[in-house]
Amino acid sequence: MYQVVHGANLLPKFFVIINSMPNWTFIVNRLSLIRKNLLFTIYYLLFTIFLTGCSAIGYTKPAALQVTSEPEASVFLDGKHLGKTPFYSDQFQNGEALLKISASDAKFITKVKLTEGTLAVVNRELSTDVLSQAGETLTLTPNSQGFMIITDPNEADVTIDGRYFGKTPKLASDLANGDHKVLVSKKGYVSREFAIKTSSKYQVVAEVTLASEIAKSSKGSKREATQEAR
Repeated sequence: MYQVVHGANLLPKFFVIINSMPNWTFIVNRLSLIRKNLLFTIYYLLFTIFLTGCSAIGYTKPAALQVTSEPEASVFLDGKHLGKTPFYSDQFQNGEALLKISASDAKFITKVKLTEGTLAVVNRELSTDVLSQAGETLTLTPNSQGFMIITDPNEADVTIDGRYFGKTPKLASDLANGDHKVLVSKKGYVSREFAIKTSSKYQVVAEVTLASEIAKSSKGSKREATQEAR
């Protein structure tokens, strides 16, 4: 099995609207939230399964890659179509590859480092507006320790297990081995929260993208206007 890191977003808040007539905007948004919550529940459970039987890094095993997204999207690696999200495979060669996640006009392209015996995780909220996109890429660096976090935008605040660690980029080298909850926040951006598992056998590297609050709210307003027009 693989040493892994795992991530999860904050659970969505649910609202109750009392009205004699159905509110279609609310119903569509509610279904979207339920689907998103289910997706990340599956995402979390996959990590939990891996953590129940992890083995030491260094074994000669292929590299593994897991990709989740909202909405569902196509996954391409070095130009080859691999399938739809949520996607998982543990049959990759060691090295760097170009990953593309796309859904209609929304897409995300990044280089991902695949290391034998470890799992790389890419979680993305896609949008046609780049400023509305958010997510994290989590990888492991063998023979190193600690937790390294890089964000876009830079100088975001990092809180781990309720303790403030400083601004990004940040290397947290004094974390105890085990599970930790990470919160990344910055004024004017939507905060992200995810979980990691640290070990003396590897360094956890997180590359986090925060969505602009203005871009996010603008996109939501346009979507509601389109739904009401229909």
